[in-house]
Amino acid sequence: MAESQSITSSPTSRATYIPSPQNVRRLRFLLTTLSGLPPELTDLIIDFAEYWPVLKSSSKEFVRVSASVTTEYNAALLYHVTREPIPKPLRGERVAVKDVKFRIRSWDQGQIGQYRYGPVAVSQDWNGQPENYGTYSGSGTWFEACVLRTRDADAEAKPRAPRRIFQPDTAYTWDFDGWELVWRDAPLDQERQATWRLQTNVCASSFEKQHEVVWSRHANESPTEGSGDGMGFVAALKPGDHIGVWCPKWMNYVREIAIEMRYAM
Repeated sequence: MAESQSITSSPTSRATYIPSPQNVRRLRFLLTTLSGLPPELTDLIIDFAEYWPVLKSSSKEFVRVSASVTTEYNAALLYHVTREPIPKPLRGERVAVKDVKFRIRSWDQGQIGQYRYGPVAVSQDWNGQPENYGTYSGSGTWFEACVLRTRDADAEAKPRAPRRIFQPDTAYTWDFDGWELVWRDAPLDQERQATWRLQTNVCASSFEKQHEVVWSRHANESPTEGSGDGMGFVAALKPGDHIGVWCPKWMNYVREIAIEMRYAM
């Protein structure tokens, strides 16, 4: 790992100043009480100014997610779960997530040829296409986002992220201490999924790269290569939910994952 690069995919500009929930409530009070504006117009002004609180969460634990520890050479690790849930509204309020920014520092396996695990030699040749090297095509590692929702409306504890590597088919049915994955709607001819494709690593590159992906209610309007569109992700988020990020597949080196979530109230 000799260098670090950064790629940003952002459909919206993000304000430098971050108001607290108390700031937003005070501004709404001033606009409605002192200025005499109706609540509907007040909310439009606040949204136009993007005067929204932000929830931030990150993990900086270096991990190597290796498929060699699984029986089918196919791994999945829930690397990060947001510390705080989406706030529940006070009386007269309505909480709605506006956008979510993910920042990921990671890299792929950085080699080709064959990897020997016991008597089995597993091919690592970018899907047989050498031209995939240094691109986002044929990469064996990526990231997926999920929504975790409690089965108990009064639960206070956050979901427990299991610090172990799973087969993907068992990972997504894990019992998260009373929390469950929110499944996506899918066309009748497609299988339902519990995750959204977030970002792919550069194929077979051993250089750390930072990617930033922003999803809004209009999905990812300016996707870079390797990033998912996030269609339906923000709309699926409700008060009390947590966001998780998975690291599936072959051999994924992860340095950091950070999440910033802006919400109206």
